Amino acid sequence: MNGIWILLVAALLYSCGNRDVAGGSTVETDNAISVQVFLSDGKPASKAIARIRPAWSVADTATKQIASLYARDLQADSLGQIRCEDLAIGTYALEVQSAGVGAFIQFEHRDTISREILNDVSLKLLGSIEGQVELPMGTQYAWIQVYGLDRVVKTDSSGNFSLDSLPPSALHIRAITGKQVSVIADDLVQVHSGYSWNVGTLSAASIYTEDPLTWRYSQSIEVDSLFSDWMLPLSNPTVGFLRLDSTNFDFSQAMDDGRDLRFFDEFGNRLVYERASWNANLKTAFIRIRIAGLSLSSQIEMRWGCDGAVDPGDAGLWEGVADSVVEELYTVLVGDFEDGSLQSNLQAPIAPHFWYLIPQDTNVNMSPSSDSALLALQLAGSGRSGTAFHITSTGPSYKWALLGLNLYKENARNFDHLDSVVFWVRGTGYYEFAFENLLDSNGGKAVFSDSLDTVWTRKCVRPENFMPADSISGNYGWEAIQYSVTNMSFFAFGDVDFWLDDIRIYGLNRDDLE
Repeated sequence: MNGIWILLVAALLYSCGNRDVAGGSTVETDNAISVQVFLSDGKPASKAIARIRPAWSVADTATKQIASLYARDLQADSLGQIRCEDLAIGTYALEVQSAGVGAFIQFEHRDTISREILNDVSLKLLGSIEGQVELPMGTQYAWIQVYGLDRVVKTDSSGNFSLDSLPPSALHIRAITGKQVSVIADDLVQVHSGYSWNVGTLSAASIYTEDPLTWRYSQSIEVDSLFSDWMLPLSNPTVGFLRLDSTNFDFSQAMDDGRDLRFFDEFGNRLVYERASWNANLKTAFIRIRIAGLSLSSQIEMRWGCDGAVDPGDAGLWEGVADSVVEELYTVLVGDFEDGSLQSNLQAPIAPHFWYLIPQDTNVNMSPSSDSALLALQLAGSGRSGTAFHITSTGPSYKWALLGLNLYKENARNFDHLDSVVFWVRGTGYYEFAFENLLDSNGGKAVFSDSLDTVWTRKCVRPENFMPADSISGNYGWEAIQYSVTNMSFFAFGDVDFWLDDIRIYGLNRDDLE
């Protein structure tokens, strides 16, 4: 199968690498493409029918038409010349057929100024293929599509299919199921001139059977743009960060969950990435990309726009990255209370932030008081070294003493790619941990509630651990608060002895809090 891929790439390079862009062409206008087609006896294939389609196009099962900017239906003149004018930049497939013979090539149209002449094309007897696709459980049939050709057939209930009158070439085909397109098979098959060929069972769809040319859109990205100054110098390997929004990405061009996103280095190697968050409705996404062996001056390519693409997963994203680098790029130490002040541990370029201690009202008797909050910095004890934060409070069970930290500068923070918050607690009584939005009168909070143990206990709070929204005391849940966080809060309720230490956020880094 690898040999077929090599032949296809070679054919593409040949068709677009030996063309005449100089004067003297028979093409009469700028931004025109010309190719001459011949029959097997060397005579011009006059009146041959030609179809030009984007390399990524497939025949729609509902016969939806491709925009004319990219598609052309043409006919050769008496000399076998086929001319195409005003074609948009891109990679295309050209199919030519005439009375039982045909040809298929791919070519790259690089600009809209020069006149381009492709290599001559010789038409050969058409061929046919048959094969099978493994249908998922409960699926009655699949659709077989051919990239670059207006051909689509439906399998039988066993997954068998046949396609006839195909141009002899290596063709990239796929099988899809469902109203929401899902690719179940993706393979490269060889059509032999004048023969019917059984191609067997198509390979299951995977990232290893993908052809990057079948992705509609691409964009170059500077590696330098994936890193902030505080992340330098780069380690090797490392992980870079890409933030997408409506100003730099058209979410309508990608799949709803973004799984058709692909990244390649300047050598064409696929890069492992993670969609830490993706919200097509809000037009926001946060992407982590593995970078290895590339300098800041390098470029990577982002591709998207392939309906039904398989999810590539993110296995190996952090493989080989030093633990110290992972800690810097993937976590933020918020507070360890070791420096004898109420300033948080948030590092530059984040502006200084300070912990505050307040009671809900005069019904709460809190020690220490707000004015003497520094006295809450005490030896951790109970087998834990260093300093921790300690308060005691008495009052009605529904009243609280609050230790909080402002996390915003001017605007609320987007924490939609949060992995978890880890901290250590001990004591007696009941407490809640929350992320809040205090900028908006209707902002609310996401709450994690818990009881204290007399021994130091490590807590790991993930988004799914926050309480379901109930609007009680402003608990709107994580789904509502994740895009607009302003404060981190610890509420100690009623009669409570509350100890807290070593608060660290995972899944965010300094840029998320700057």
